[in-house]
Amino acid sequence: MSKPRTRPSRGRFSKASLWISTPAKTGCNPISRTWTTGSDGHHTKTSPRRVREERSKQVQVALPMTRAKYPQRRRTDRRACPQGGRRPRRCRKTRGQGRSMFPDISGRLPLRVRIRRLETAASYAARLEEVNCLSSGTLSAVARTLAPRTEAGIIKRSDMHIALETFLETAAGVTSGFFERQREKAGKGPDRPRYLCPFCAHGWIVEQGPHAMDYCCLKHRLWTGPGNSAATLRRPKGATADDRLPPPLVFVSDEVLTAERRYRKLRPQGLASDKLVAELVEVVGHKIPGTITGLVTPDNYPAVVSIAWMLSKRTFLQTLLDPRRTYAEARAFLNAQIQPVLPGTGAGLRDGLWLLLRPTFLRVRQEVQGEPLGDDLRLLIEMDPGNAAHGWTVQRPLEPFSRYLDQLEVTRGTSWPELSELYMVAGSCSKPRATVRSPHGPTPFICAAGHVIRRHCSKVAKALAVGKQFCPICSGNRALAGYNSLAEIHPLLAAQWDLGRNALTPADVVPGSNKMVHWVCPRGHRFPATIANRALNGSGCAVCANFAVLAGTNDLATTHPALAAEWHPYFNGDVRPELIISGSRNKFAWLCPNGHTYWKTIQKRKSGQGCSTCSGRHVEAGINDLATTHPGIAAEWHPVKNGDLTPHHVTFGSDKMAYWLCQTGHDYPAPVNNRTGSKKAGCPFCSHRKLLCGFNDLACKHPDLASDWATDLNGGLAASEVLPGSSLRGWRCAFGHEQHMMFRNRLRAGGCTKCPVEERAGRIGRIARMKQSGATP
Repeated sequence: MSKPRTRPSRGRFSKASLWISTPAKTGCNPISRTWTTGSDGHHTKTSPRRVREERSKQVQVALPMTRAKYPQRRRTDRRACPQGGRRPRRCRKTRGQGRSMFPDISGRLPLRVRIRRLETAASYAARLEEVNCLSSGTLSAVARTLAPRTEAGIIKRSDMHIALETFLETAAGVTSGFFERQREKAGKGPDRPRYLCPFCAHGWIVEQGPHAMDYCCLKHRLWTGPGNSAATLRRPKGATADDRLPPPLVFVSDEVLTAERRYRKLRPQGLASDKLVAELVEVVGHKIPGTITGLVTPDNYPAVVSIAWMLSKRTFLQTLLDPRRTYAEARAFLNAQIQPVLPGTGAGLRDGLWLLLRPTFLRVRQEVQGEPLGDDLRLLIEMDPGNAAHGWTVQRPLEPFSRYLDQLEVTRGTSWPELSELYMVAGSCSKPRATVRSPHGPTPFICAAGHVIRRHCSKVAKALAVGKQFCPICSGNRALAGYNSLAEIHPLLAAQWDLGRNALTPADVVPGSNKMVHWVCPRGHRFPATIANRALNGSGCAVCANFAVLAGTNDLATTHPALAAEWHPYFNGDVRPELIISGSRNKFAWLCPNGHTYWKTIQKRKSGQGCSTCSGRHVEAGINDLATTHPGIAAEWHPVKNGDLTPHHVTFGSDKMAYWLCQTGHDYPAPVNNRTGSKKAGCPFCSHRKLLCGFNDLACKHPDLASDWATDLNGGLAASEVLPGSSLRGWRCAFGHEQHMMFRNRLRAGGCTKCPVEERAGRIGRIARMKQSGATP
């Protein structure tokens, strides 16, 4: 007996015909969906007849796949298609409204569809419009009337989304807060539209919000990642902006399915966060040829998940991060472990993964050394997933962290993406490091020495471009306790820190700081001074250095009481010896014991200078002038050649040049202090210190010896042109004997020493001749 012939159900198609099929649950006429996809992946617009023909062919090809999974459509589905071939029955909600099927959107929509996981409000609204035979954008237009407006009459995009979600919750019976809960569940994934597997959606184009919960459908082997987007395809010819294009079908290999299963195991444990996946995509995308950077695709997905799977192993991280290893040993271990996971990878990928692990190595170092853990260092790769790394004990000093970057195999360039990969903390921004340019606010960086700082990317890039140090700790602009603070670099200055009056401590400041703080010197003096002035310029206590006065300690009355006793009581105003220091450079008035008032600096007073009147440096007529103190010398004052200068205008210690007139009538110039000083010099002619022909020359004083004077032996000088001095002179006696002798020796010998005594021309010769002649000498 033959089976009864049944009518084929409308809107139920095979999986292979999902490009042009209409979901069965909605009952929408399949002819209304006229978009198909060609072999080149582009969408084209076809006629309803063409759609029916293509549908028949695809159903015949996909018979082994369809089986009996989709039975004949229910009666309610037929009623949902008012444009079908036969007249639909009216449902309870549309009875009494005539034959018009336009729903009353003031309340609940007459027909509703099942909302899908992570579906956006716009996608759900488009499906509701299609099933209720509404024009595209009708629900959004109604929601726009409910959205609040600004003062300028503009509706913000965020307010529009909230209004649409609220309207759909009321009009379609969606649970209140459904869209908000779905967004919280999805988290922050790649900022690209996602589409649900069309087989799982029964042919609907279900757009999902950005998420990273999965990347492919394990059941139907379809790629559903961010690359599976209608926006990535070229819009076909004839399509309008309102047309919703289906995503392309991308079937994946077993390798991608294995990666997806691993990813779904890592995701709930927090071992494959969105930021870690984004960073791994950049590492893999820049190092594996043919892959797309910045986007998870079927090409790079297995490599990304394989690396994340390797990093999630407890034994791997415990061995790699062991601080007892050197960085060279750790790098060799990483290279050996990554080779079986990704065979044939180059040094660039290994360097990228090594730099991605740099913050984790630094956190291990901080843990071992007991350093404070800052909030800026947020790890993408946890250093101890099994919580078993806290038993590490290091018997030697840790290797300098600056050697970490020495393990790179490829020399880094000077472009910002490469420099940011070196120093920026991975996961600190919403984007991968290589794509960050100017984020809002400072970004965490790790300098070569291992200091975690927060600075703007533009400032870091500018400093690195000119070869300068971007770390304020390394450059000495920021203090780090135990590294470059005042307590470590200048412990002696830190010992003088006034802890009671300063809010900061020596561990909070650097030696080059210009902050004004308080100090206590070893003698207990409290004084303010800048840190840079003390640490860099070597300044100390102002009281001990006599730059500031402290009564009873370094004032003039305390340090020099004898000088303070001569302080003038009236001419110094309000200044007292108790208010100044002995190093002051100002002039002050003094009163000597003799009642003389004079002005001197304290420095000159300390050097021994006293009253200028008593010491003769200041002339006061009748007290210390030359006429009063030395009247005998003042009597020799030349009355004409000194002009208006008189003995009453100078003191006995003056160095002024004056003319004098001796008792014999000789006038000569001489300083006053030469006449009154220790030399007590008088007339130079009378004292034979200066030649005066006819008065003190040799011919005039000793004419007998002058007869032996040899002019030719004395350079042409005559006996009347020289003084009887001690210079060596030439002589020639009457007998022709030539000699060179001093005058005093010639005078003592009485003449030529070669001649007999009685033949000599001097006094001795005359006496000898008188004795020889019997006369009395």
